[in-house]
Amino acid sequence: MNSNDLNESMMNLHKPGDNILGTVKRASRALAYSSAYYVAYGTVYGAAVITDLFPKDNVFAYGFADGANAARRANAARQEEAKHDTTGQDLEMVPSSD
Repeated sequence: MNSNDLNESMMNLHKPGDNILGTVKRASRALAYSSAYYVAYGTVYGAAVITDLFPKDNVFAYGFADGANAARRANAARQEEAKHDTTGQDLEMVPSSD
């Protein structure tokens, strides 16, 4: 092994903190994913169980269904509005008058 090979090998070594940082990033991503998953699962599953506890032909069931449909429409409208919203995009930096 010559000195060039040794120098190249030394440059390719990772810093000791690189592995720890990578591990922390992976753990953070896993925690974020798991948290979002269980919140969504719990919300939807809980709503499904609640609707199954009541007879389908009553005021509660109609209200639950109407509320769910209204939430879907509101979310679709919000997403559509977000597509066309240019607020905060391509703003020029204006010097202050101070």
